[in-house]
Amino acid sequence: MLSILWHSLLDDRSGTFGVSNYLALMNAPGVWRAMWNSLVLGVVTTLVTLALGFVVAYGLKCTAMPAKHFISFATSLPVLAPSLVLGLGLIFLLGRNGIVGNLLGVRLNIYGFWGLLIANVLYALPQAILIIRVTLRQSDTRQI
Repeated sequence: MLSILWHSLLDDRSGTFGVSNYLALMNAPGVWRAMWNSLVLGVVTTLVTLALGFVVAYGLKCTAMPAKHFISFATSLPVLAPSLVLGLGLIFLLGRNGIVGNLLGVRLNIYGFWGLLIANVLYALPQAILIIRVTLRQSDTRQI
């Protein structure tokens, strides 16, 4: 990491030490738009994940919902699988030639904001459910 930092501070053309590479990056077209898109996606992912995570965790901890063990097991599976499996699964299910699109007879487009949002939420949801369940378990049930 230190080597990467060192090389990022060296200017290739003049060999001088400084932040000229970072200044050039900040002036490159599209960098600020990419930062804004990443920020919006992160905030929306967080809000959706927290809302869904709380609903599922509350249902598992505080209700008499049927099939609690199955739902708990199913929501924990993505933690055990590599993220590549989740990504490929989403493409096979919702991609341009995916199973869901073929069954419904529509062309779904998950290669954009909505696809990234679905993938991020599905990736973060199991951890959110686990954390919120532990929080609910440790909280005073009279307040729930």
